[in-house]
Amino acid sequence: MKSQCHRHFLHRILALCCLLLAVGCADRKEQMLAQLAELERQNIADSLMTNDSLAKALVTYFDDHGTPNERLRAHYILGRTYADLGEAPAAIDAYLDAAACADTTAADCDYHTLSRVYGQMANVFYGQNLMQESLDASDNAVQYAWKDCDTLQALGEQALQLTAYEHLQMYTRVASRFDSLFTSLTRFGGIQFAAKYCMLPVFSLHQTGDYAKAHHYIRIYELHSGYYDSEKDSIEDGREVYYYHKGMNFLYAQQYDSAELCFRKELSQGKDFNNQNAASKGLALLFSANSLPDSAAKYALYSYSMNDSLYDRVAMETVARTKAVNDYTRYQKLSGKERELRFKEERRNHLMTMAFISIIVIFGLCCAYMWNRKKIADRDIQNKKDELQRLQKELRDIREKEKDSQEIQALLNEKEMLIHSLRSELSLLTQSELNAREEKENVLLESPITGIIHSRLSKSARQVKLGVFEQNKLLALFKDTLPKFYLLISSQTHGLSLSEQCICCLYRLHFSGKEIAFLLGKTPAAIAQNSQAILQKLFQMSGTGKMLKKKLEEIYQ
Repeated sequence: MKSQCHRHFLHRILALCCLLLAVGCADRKEQMLAQLAELERQNIADSLMTNDSLAKALVTYFDDHGTPNERLRAHYILGRTYADLGEAPAAIDAYLDAAACADTTAADCDYHTLSRVYGQMANVFYGQNLMQESLDASDNAVQYAWKDCDTLQALGEQALQLTAYEHLQMYTRVASRFDSLFTSLTRFGGIQFAAKYCMLPVFSLHQTGDYAKAHHYIRIYELHSGYYDSEKDSIEDGREVYYYHKGMNFLYAQQYDSAELCFRKELSQGKDFNNQNAASKGLALLFSANSLPDSAAKYALYSYSMNDSLYDRVAMETVARTKAVNDYTRYQKLSGKERELRFKEERRNHLMTMAFISIIVIFGLCCAYMWNRKKIADRDIQNKKDELQRLQKELRDIREKEKDSQEIQALLNEKEMLIHSLRSELSLLTQSELNAREEKENVLLESPITGIIHSRLSKSARQVKLGVFEQNKLLALFKDTLPKFYLLISSQTHGLSLSEQCICCLYRLHFSGKEIAFLLGKTPAAIAQNSQAILQKLFQMSGTGKMLKKKLEEIYQ
């Protein structure tokens, strides 16, 4: 008896250790996910991101403990941080790592983030004057935006590709592509959304001589983009290059007064280098066309000095890019040292993992032992039931033979006492099993994650659909409470997906098919199809969701 109590005590200690370890790991992951979400919010708000230490720490953690989607998000944030720090090669390297993390064969692949990864990569390539590489990355951004069903993102990336084609002097392609693209932008995003892109093809249209169409797009830009104030006849700050393109359009149409007004507006309002250079060039061309050589020479000289400055600036940018490449070489060397340190850390982690696995194995043996005890208890109950039936039959036979005999009467009394004893034992065993089942059922129904799920079904809940983190929490509940049930649905032999495992858990928690569809963001018809597939995989049966729910609710271990 003492040995049996000792074994019970050891089992409980091991189970408690495993539970505490699992809770600690879950809390650590929640903290890292919260930090990753905060950096993502900063990125969406377009805040300057310079904390590369935190971004690297997130990458290191999720490379070891994250899902493919979590690793993708962490590497993407690291790339955005490097981009804000001006480390273009390191940013591209991080974006490539992010793309490599994505599992495009998975049903839950995060195509939304993957599209942004390639979009940001295209921007970095563009800033490095690598136009063909920028176009290749942008093509991938468009592809994954379509897979994400994000039509506006796909069309926006296609529109931004036109700037790269313009740098490659492919003016005819820019002009021809924008016509069909403008129709799609208007159809899916509205005229204001489409109008914001209408200045992109204007320079190319001027180069191909299609001045009328260029004027058409300029007018749409003025009327619908929201950047132009018709009452003040002025453009939003930072977009003064619009005056240059409009002035050139007037110049080609020989409306010299209007052209001069536009160029002078750009000269007075656009204080940056590009606007000053463009405005002086436009005025030089204008006065040359008007046969005003003195004025033309004045602005040509100003434009010439600007071009000298442009040459110096390009030279400085070339030096900066060369420095970036050298910095990247140093970065790779430092990364090599970091990888060496990380290898040592991984060895320590490996030892910890082996210890953890040992604990899990011991816990599994304990579970097997408890299951075997349950099986023996069930067999004992059945044996006692069979013995009870046999004794009752003997009692009936004895009563039929001789009721008056004293000796027979004593035998009857003995048999009756034995039957009473067996009934009592059977009642205790059955009640013990029912109490154990009821206790486990209460653990399932009163757990925090079950409460969260019930709250999601209320009309006041802001978010209904269960995320990946909450689905994993649900599976962890069943792993701890009903290990036999968890082993059944998570077995690789049956091949259930994460979504199908969650359907099983929700059925076991007595949710209806309609509620499950609501919680997983699916249609009831889709849940019905999934239920039929799960029933076939687990029980080799054909049937409906109700039959699957009934089969699953019979499992109490």
